Amino acid sequence: MKIQEGLPLGCILFLSVSFAFGTNTDVPGGIQVTTQTISSNASQSETNFETNRGIADDITSNGKIPIYLGGFFSHTGVWDSSGILPAVEMALEHINARSDILPKYDLKMVWNDTQCTASTGTRVLFDQIFHEPQKLILIGDGCSTATQAIAGTSYHWNLNVVSYAATTPSLSNRIDYPYFFRTIMPDTMFNSARIRLMKEFSWNKVGTIHGKHEIFSLVVDHLIGELHDANITILTSETFASDDPSHQIQNLKV
Repeated sequence: MKIQEGLPLGCILFLSVSFAFGTNTDVPGGIQVTTQTISSNASQSETNFETNRGIADDITSNGKIPIYLGGFFSHTGVWDSSGILPAVEMALEHINARSDILPKYDLKMVWNDTQCTASTGTRVLFDQIFHEPQKLILIGDGCSTATQAIAGTSYHWNLNVVSYAATTPSLSNRIDYPYFFRTIMPDTMFNSARIRLMKEFSWNKVGTIHGKHEIFSLVVDHLIGELHDANITILTSETFASDDPSHQIQNLKV
């Protein structure tokens, strides 16, 4: 498990992990997380033994029934949600330690790196589905692009998906994503606050600029409708596809 340098040791949860091997081992992930702590001074050979052991048997030392969650975290790519993984691991640790929540069960998680792409997200989803242990619910991803691919496919297996950070408005479509839920609101929910801010400063004429991507376009399209309803004039709405939006910025200045 990759741990960022500079984090206080008291804030890091050390967990034993083992790889859930898929059909293509060059894709990171497939790591099974249990709640058995390991010593911070464990030898390298001991760690390698754990990570090369494969999928653990469905037996818990305390006699509880294991429930497996499938986790998706984009550790690489254009959006990094690796910081969420320690929080999820701590949540599993806390729930399993309590006697008043699922007392007869032990929560475990097998997670993958989606690389914040739809293609890798779909690939690792199939690895999760077709390789043991069986997962009962999916957590993630934080990247909207990968989450759309995962949530748009996993419902065929009656799997619920709960995302912690995917904010694209597209995921609110209950027809395309019937089993998708999230703990964060979609980006369009911020538009009412933007309108209120414009009224606070008496901005009656505004322009918009955003990257040429569906995630941003949907939000701006919704904002434009809100601007019309608020009687605020839209002077221009610019989009850019490259890393240099200077031309579009000049249009805003005209």
